[in-house]
Amino acid sequence: MAQFDVVVVGLGAIGSAALYQLARRGVRVAGIERFTPGHDRGSSHGETRIIRLGYFEHPSYVPLLRRTYALWRELEAASATKLLHITGIAEIGPPDGEVVKGTLAASRQHNLPHEVMDAAETMRRFPAFKIPSHFVGVFQPDGGFVTVEPAIAILTAMAKAAGAELQLGVAVHSVTSNGSVVRIATSQGNIETRTAIVAAGPWVTRLLPDLPVSLRVTRQVMSWFQPIDQTSFGGERFPVFLLESRHGVHYGFPPSATGLVKIAKHTTATRRSIRTASIARYPPPMRR
Repeated sequence: MAQFDVVVVGLGAIGSAALYQLARRGVRVAGIERFTPGHDRGSSHGETRIIRLGYFEHPSYVPLLRRTYALWRELEAASATKLLHITGIAEIGPPDGEVVKGTLAASRQHNLPHEVMDAAETMRRFPAFKIPSHFVGVFQPDGGFVTVEPAIAILTAMAKAAGAELQLGVAVHSVTSNGSVVRIATSQGNIETRTAIVAAGPWVTRLLPDLPVSLRVTRQVMSWFQPIDQTSFGGERFPVFLLESRHGVHYGFPPSATGLVKIAKHTTATRRSIRTASIARYPPPMRR
């Protein structure tokens, strides 16, 4: 049996980052991935993920996010690859809504740069939006997005270069502990480790059936749209955004290299849910 200090199960964005950070510190670590890193069966795919300092969910995220920005920039420097794209983020909704109230609470508590705009100013500055007159917008200049699939590829490659063992195409059947040793049963045999990090997304309930919380897997659909009026979606006129309305919270990104705008729904009602992302494109991409 192989012996490790830590084994990371699942090499999506979270698992691959953990693997790299452990490997660079000299820990004997292995990463196991059932498919290939960046696959489309979990939630770490779909081109981009939002990053922001002021989290409407809770102000306690801010210190973590400050460290996160620093780590992304360290990774960019080490890999000579741009992964963190700062566009600013517009968070829009009713003044008493979850998004605006939460963003302002985090921004004010931690003295984060931000601007508050009424509906008219929000639409003048970001003309793609048509919002009710009582809505407000909060703009954070530090917001933006991370290109997720290239990030995973870099993290796993740099983890391997730092000494991590990668086991790709290997299915994990169970993770059990006797108190001092964690045994991981895989399709290629058993592995023993002192510690296991399970970042298996929708498979976590199968691997850890005795978790003291109830988890529910949900499907999160991401869609890409071709703007009719390109002038409203260029440069500073269309940053990353979060928009809260009676239909829930939706988020989106500036046009990609192909000119498509990505939009999806942010599910906040179920706190203990595992989200898997799927893709839809409108209109479908042309075959070349």
